Amino acid sequence: MFPTTAACEGCNRIIHNCNQPKISFNLKFLSSTIHGSASHKSIDLSGNPILRIYYTSKPVLFVMCAGNELFFCLLYLLHHIQEPAAWLYWLQGLCFIICVVKTGISLVHLVTASQNMAALDVAEREAKRKTQ
Repeated sequence: MFPTTAACEGCNRIIHNCNQPKISFNLKFLSSTIHGSASHKSIDLSGNPILRIYYTSKPVLFVMCAGNELFFCLLYLLHHIQEPAAWLYWLQGLCFIICVVKTGISLVHLVTASQNMAALDVAEREAKRKTQ
């Protein structure tokens, strides 16, 4: 029988410190909405190649999301299993790599969305300056 999540303070700290992907997603969503895109998944195909692959390849998107979630599930599970099988550690290592890559993609999201917001802000200021 597994204890409650409150018993796993180390896991909770890691999970609660993973706000960067949420921030980058929200900024990407906001910039695409202001830009007038039909979806936050609509990207300029001539833009960032990492985001292009991430959003146009469903298998890549699935592996990234599933591997990221599985890493945190395994982190919790392995903390509470008395003698886990070696393959669980191997799977956790693989999922850790996926988690790191997905975090890197989130950083690319953050930078790209920040650049888009800055470009929209500059364009808006230029338009105001011309009308005054």
